Amino acid sequence: KDKGFFKCFGCGAGGDVVKFVELHQKMPFPEAVRYLAQRSGIQVPENEGGPEDRLASAERETLVKLHETAAAFFREALASPAGARARRELEIRGLSAETMATFGYGYAPASGRDSLHGRFKEARVPLELQVKSGLVVEHDDGRLADRFRHRLMIPIARDTGAIVAFGGRALDEGQVPKYLNSRETPIYSKGRTLYGLDVTK
Repeated sequence: KDKGFFKCFGCGAGGDVVKFVELHQKMPFPEAVRYLAQRSGIQVPENEGGPEDRLASAERETLVKLHETAAAFFREALASPAGARARRELEIRGLSAETMATFGYGYAPASGRDSLHGRFKEARVPLELQVKSGLVVEHDDGRLADRFRHRLMIPIARDTGAIVAFGGRALDEGQVPKYLNSRETPIYSKGRTLYGLDVTK
């Protein structure tokens, strides 16, 4: 710690602060350096990376934006008549409106015309990116559908506040699985994202 290095005796990973951010936040080296610089108030000159780096970075930015769009969609659905069951679940647990807003809870509609996939389609989001986001799944027959349906939605964010994943809790008896989480994506690694850190830090 005093020397500025870390070592995990469980998995054997180790290195400096940049390596720690790379592993913890699932970022490539250049983004980890920018992240640390931003937190420290240091301006980092932007160098032009190669085409592949720029494409990967643009794709990650787009995936984060899709998650922000999804979070807004789920919040909107929670406030709608269809979200009554999810609101009741939150009220039963004694959560105030302020707490619900702070943590950004939402509702994923059961099905029908109003779907996240439909919202993405209206916005002309490429199908490949919809699937890569983990928010939309492709069935064997090629049909696309929302990953989360009829669930209380809990956003998962980096400590910067950027939403990168969701947890979805079943609302009906017998609905399985009871908890459904986002799969790993280019912007989300399950073991390296601590829920609520963006709110509590």
